[in-house]
Amino acid sequence: MDLTEPVKQFLSGKDNEFKRLNAKHHELSEKLEKYAHRADLAQADQDEEKRLKREKLALKDQMIVIADKYKSELAKLAS
Repeated sequence: MDLTEPVKQFLSGKDNEFKRLNAKHHELSEKLEKYAHRADLAQADQDEEKRLKREKLALKDQMIVIADKYKSELAKLAS
């Protein structure tokens, strides 16, 4: 499922866990911004950037699982 902004907003209003994951995902995006425009990162900063990216990706994967669950439930109701 594509997690567009309208889908995120809808699911954040319906599912508290999705809302929490989305907030954390947004928080990590903001943290990653400070690394995005720097070419001279120290090794520790590069490691931290990689860790944040992995954590952000894991959150997105969890959000997709929840979104797919809702999609599946809606398909069952429609049939």
